[in-house]
Amino acid sequence: MGGSVRNFSRNRIVLVTVCLLAVLDLGRSIFARVGYAEPAESWQTAPYEALAWPPGTTNQAIESQGKKVYTKHCAICHGVNGRGDGPAAPSLIPRPRDFTVGEFKYKTTLPGEDASDADLRHSIENGLVASAMPYWKDILSSEDIGHVIDYIREFSLFGPPES
Repeated sequence: MGGSVRNFSRNRIVLVTVCLLAVLDLGRSIFARVGYAEPAESWQTAPYEALAWPPGTTNQAIESQGKKVYTKHCAICHGVNGRGDGPAAPSLIPRPRDFTVGEFKYKTTLPGEDASDADLRHSIENGLVASAMPYWKDILSSEDIGHVIDYIREFSLFGPPES
């Protein structure tokens, strides 16, 4: 008789545990449905810059090569004016770099000094780990990357490009 009471107690514990897990799962499901019924923010009303599609189709023949390459490959994230407000920016974490500020997280120069061309080239060629910044060394030529670096420097007061 002691064994059947013990089995009844174990079965009861298992049943209570299964019911508790079911209630918790139901609560999680309801919270997910109700809590996320409305978006936290609408990306369409955010102050992100509009861009002609496909990128680079509005480039004029007189524009610099750096601007052409930047518009075609970089403006989708960094924005036409380099403020980090391109159409893809709301979906990227971390947000794209704002070039108008002139601050770069990954550089070899001392704090307070401008990033070198080599630093910018490294970031563009190899991308940035744990971010949405892809590598471009297989897509852009070394010359195009140089033109993009010169164009990025025009967005803020970086100082003159290195020779």
